[in-house]
Amino acid sequence: MIRRRALFDPLQPIDKPSWLVVRTLDDLKARLLSITIVLLAVLFLGYVAVWDGTGNIQGLGVAIALVIAAVTLLLRWGPHGAGNGE
Repeated sequence: MIRRRALFDPLQPIDKPSWLVVRTLDDLKARLLSITIVLLAVLFLGYVAVWDGTGNIQGLGVAIALVIAAVTLLLRWGPHGAGNGE
């Protein structure tokens, strides 16, 4: 359906789902930081999956957890976050 509309009338705007629309730069930053959190978690799980038990994986886990906590706090209570009355 979307492809057909784009082929026959390329100048007509395509309806996008609401979760795909980025209205402000803060929305874009929040989405990119959320993606970064997921990527860090997947990266750590990748290390856990191939861990042979000899190296110290705890330090990496703590470092990633601290970064995720800091980004979460920034998203929640940062300058434009939801925690300050918006």
